[in-house]
Amino acid sequence: MGPLATLLGTIALVCVAGVQSGVGAAVYAPIGVIVAVMMTGMSIAYMTPAAEVEPGDGGGGEKAPESGGPEEPPWYRRLLEATREEPAPRRRGERTGVR
Repeated sequence: MGPLATLLGTIALVCVAGVQSGVGAAVYAPIGVIVAVMMTGMSIAYMTPAAEVEPGDGGGGEKAPESGGPEEPPWYRRLLEATREEPAPRRRGERTGVR
């Protein structure tokens, strides 16, 4: 019932918006069908259960290494190093708060 309601509701919503805006049906009908099919697909995707992942198989939930992994190409490591945040410079004469 969920995906069917999504399909019909989206088509109805786009048609109402199209009629109120004053454009012809040749403009909003195809757009409404495309948007409705996409929304229905997302509705079906959200209804499917998540795959069960064994621990340690590289699935979701495991944090990837920051850098330096053997599977990372050199250009990727350089990119990570170039985009790493640096601490903001302190003004001259400003105390660090450490005594």
